[in-house]
Formats: sequence, structure tokens, C-alpha cells
Amino acid sequence: VMRRIPTWLLMISLVFYSTRVWAQPDLVPSVNSWPAELIIGSSEALKLRVANEGDARNEGGFKVEIWLSKDALISGDDFRIASYTETAQMSGGGGVTSDINLDIPSTVPPDSYHMIVEIDVVNWIAESSETNNRLVSLAIQVREGTVEPSGEATTVAVLLPKLSVTPGKLIAVPLIATE
Repeated sequence: VMRRIPTWLLMISLVFYSTRVWAQPDLVPSVNSWPAELIIGSSEALKLRVANEGDARNEGGFKVEIWLSKDALISGDDFRIASYTETAQMSGGGGVTSDINLDIPSTVPPDSYHMIVEIDVVNWIAESSETNNRLVSLAIQVREGTVEPSGEATTVAVLLPKLSVTPGKLIAVPLIATE
């Protein structure tokens, strides 16, 4: 025997179901100050803020990647200069700020690039908006140059193997500096 459900009950159920909003986090990146230039072979610090603009806590971590790109779109010819997993769990309205070390590899040719910051790269967090997870800088100049040493000078002792040296002749001794 089939029972007939009153139309008014179906309409109330449909309205309730279609207007119910499920709370979700919404992660949004921001950078206060982009570097004006980057030097190939050096490291640069970047302060990245990720805010949860949603109305629910993000449960679990999310992956962050930073790229250099000539055309502001991530593709196979771009250079990833940082990657890490952020483990902070933020309530809605909360946020986390991280100091990221950007390593500019020697394989990056000198040119003008956009820096691209992408958060929740592999979509571990179900968000109310997945369209605001990428941030792109204006053009940043990447150039060759001398990397100024940081910190204080250090005196080192060098042990050389026994050498046969002719007075008045120069000898070449290769040295490798390490930290």
C-alpha cells in the first residue's frame, strides 16, 4: 500500500534542505611584502599569512608550494622554490603566519618572473571556495649576482697534504667552503 505524502510537507522539506548551509573552512593566502628582486643561488625569506575566512575549523594540514613563473601560470617550465606542509589547525576567522625560506636554484635563468603562492595544493581541505587558494605577485627580477655573506667571518685552519714545492713557483690549492 502506497501512502501519499502531503504536498505541503514535501515543500517544507525541500526548502529546508536547499537552504541549509554546511559550515566549511576557507583558506586564503596573503603576502605583505614581495621581494623586489631575487639573486640566483641565494636564499630569501618570505612571510606568508594563511587566513581561514570560513566558518569552520580546518581539520588537518595542507600543502603549500611557491613557484617562479614567466607567465603567472604554473606549468612544466616553472621553478618550484619552496614546498612544505602546514599543520596548523585554524578556527574560522583565525590564521597562521609562516617565515618561508625561498631557495633560488642555479638552474633559474636571469629574467623577470611572477612568484606564485598556492595553498592546499592537493585539496586535502574541503573548503567553501577553492578558487582563492592562489596568489600571484607582480613581476620580480631574478638576476645573477654576488651573495653577500651573512654573519661574522670565521677563521679556519687548513690541513694540506705533504707537498713538494719549488721556491718561486705558484701552487693551486682548491678549497671548498662549507657551513
